[in-house]
Amino acid sequence: MQYKSIFIKSIYLEEAIQIYRFLAIAFTSAFYFIYETDKSLSSKGIVILLILVSAVLTAWLYEKAKSNQSQIKLLILFETLGISLILIPTGGMDSYFIWYAINPVLISAIYLPTIYCWIFLSFYLSLILTLTYTNFTANFNILSLFSEKYSYIILVFILMTVAFQLISKVSRELAHKNQLLEAAYTQNQESIDHLMSLYQVTESLGSHHSRESLLKTFTEYALNLSKSDLTFIWTAGDEEDEIFSIAHNSMDEEFKNKKISSFIQAQGIPASTTIIEIASKHFMVTPISSNTKNYGVIGVEVSKRLRLSKDVIEKQLTFLANMTAIILDRFQTDKINEKLLLAEEQNRIANEIHDSVSQRLFSIVYAIHSLKKNSRVNDIKEKLDLIKDSSRLAAQELRECVYRLSSKKNQEKNYISSIQAYLEQLSKLSNVLIELDTDENTVRIPLYNKQILFRVISEAAGNAIRHGKAKNIRIRLSIDEHSSYLYISDDGAGFEIKTSKNSGLGLNNMKELVSYNQGRFRLNSKVGSGTNIQIELPHHHILKGGIA
Repeated sequence: MQYKSIFIKSIYLEEAIQIYRFLAIAFTSAFYFIYETDKSLSSKGIVILLILVSAVLTAWLYEKAKSNQSQIKLLILFETLGISLILIPTGGMDSYFIWYAINPVLISAIYLPTIYCWIFLSFYLSLILTLTYTNFTANFNILSLFSEKYSYIILVFILMTVAFQLISKVSRELAHKNQLLEAAYTQNQESIDHLMSLYQVTESLGSHHSRESLLKTFTEYALNLSKSDLTFIWTAGDEEDEIFSIAHNSMDEEFKNKKISSFIQAQGIPASTTIIEIASKHFMVTPISSNTKNYGVIGVEVSKRLRLSKDVIEKQLTFLANMTAIILDRFQTDKINEKLLLAEEQNRIANEIHDSVSQRLFSIVYAIHSLKKNSRVNDIKEKLDLIKDSSRLAAQELRECVYRLSSKKNQEKNYISSIQAYLEQLSKLSNVLIELDTDENTVRIPLYNKQILFRVISEAAGNAIRHGKAKNIRIRLSIDEHSSYLYISDDGAGFEIKTSKNSGLGLNNMKELVSYNQGRFRLNSKVGSGTNIQIELPHHHILKGGIA
């Protein structure tokens, strides 16, 4: 959704003055040309032409110099003198162009402080009244400047100046508030985008990741949201003597490992959001806690350079702390579920072996025991046949049990079919040709890596269609013993990576998913040349504190 300003900005006043300038020229010139019968047509045409040229020239000069108050003052002074000179041959205060002459005063109301507006108005009125009475009045004295004949014109000029100053002041205040609202809206949009990205990343994080990588993600997002110079998360380990801490890279190791950990250990986890001081740095910290456990704290450095208010930062920290607690709860729950599932699977295997294979083996043992007591040849032959059949059935049932437990071929087919089905549906909906080329041995890919590759394929294809307007997308997935290699290219619009202010939440999510699994992410794109993504994802790696 695009933000639409509902406030009047200063630029609208500039446009209003320009409109008044040229409307005043048009009307005053028309009245001057029609009703000024004492002048020849050529002289009237020259005067009108000079006024029009000067109006266009001064409007252009004001536009060029509007950011320089010194130049604006000189331009107003010169325009005031120029208009005064034009008013002399056209009647002075009785000239039709008197209503055009207020323009310099109105200009000063926009670009200059209030005092200058009144200075230029006083200067202009004094100058034009003096020129009028000295050129068009026989008996001139200083008191005649304030005669009733022109008092109404002076009063109108004063009222116009006051009105326009008030309008200009209100307009500047509204424009300032509008800028603040736009800045707040932009910050809110950035926060929403970061939170959306954080949600997508945390949805993909589970017990396969270490606690360190999980907390690092939240620390980086806290840094992006708060615009602070330094953020950290401190958590207590599963054992009482184990302390796990994480901080932004700009924090030196001594500060990270000693100052923060020592302070939190000494002070304990606060009950609510509070401001603490660590090594001359002030931090706002919020407890990370769920209904069942206090995990630690999340904190950001607060300084005068922060653009966001402390209330906003406190709300962001509270949200991140709650989300971190939820993810840590899920982290532990996933591990417990994995153990329960493993135990359940072990029990099922044990039951299957006990119900089928063990019974066959017991029959074999019993038959052998019977042979020892039986010396008849026919009975021995019959028992040996029975042992042979039982052994064959036991081996067959054991193979079937193992084959049921190892569904690698079905998994491989289901995984490839899922990718193909998704891409076919996306191709039909978007009218885009998508080519998929995969190796047959996708069974080598660990389960979690399969989830990452599927996320990357769906995200990259969606970006190519939605942002790049691509018509052809090529996807190649190859696998060897150690890694998976994914290549995605499109013929879309592309973009300049170096000059792009925001590479997009989708790309950031892909990079983070791959990097958290010790993979490599390469991106190549140019305007008009499409986009190419190359990913290398190792199959076997062990992260500190977790497995994959």
